[in-house]
Amino acid sequence: MGGYTHDFVLLTHMLQKAARIGSWISELTSILSHMINKTHKRKSDKDMTKKSDKDMTLEEVIVLAYAEFSGLFESKDSLEILRGSDDGGKTLDFKVAGDDHAAMLRNKLPYMFNGYGTVVIFSYEPDYELNEDSERF
Repeated sequence: MGGYTHDFVLLTHMLQKAARIGSWISELTSILSHMINKTHKRKSDKDMTKKSDKDMTLEEVIVLAYAEFSGLFESKDSLEILRGSDDGGKTLDFKVAGDDHAAMLRNKLPYMFNGYGTVVIFSYEPDYELNEDSERF
């Protein structure tokens, strides 16, 4: 009978270990399922609420940029947004009048806007006039 008791004890230990492993597997399955559902939910929420950069046309990106940044200026004519390019790729060129407007815009503008690099260009009126009648060197 001693052999049966020993086998019974071993079988009991094995069943307990199997139950613990089963519990771990069940818990792991639950965690993975939760993570998969959360990932799918995030992806579908993103798809429903906002177009990705790749889905937006250049015109849509420019309209979005005007909507976000034209409010910084008193006149809507103070800002012009054009498509440009440089060594880094495609850019949105933000043209403003005056270095003070350019500095303000640079503080608000991200380096990348919807997949386009951003460049701020400004024009200014010099404090002096050129005298074309003066003697040339």
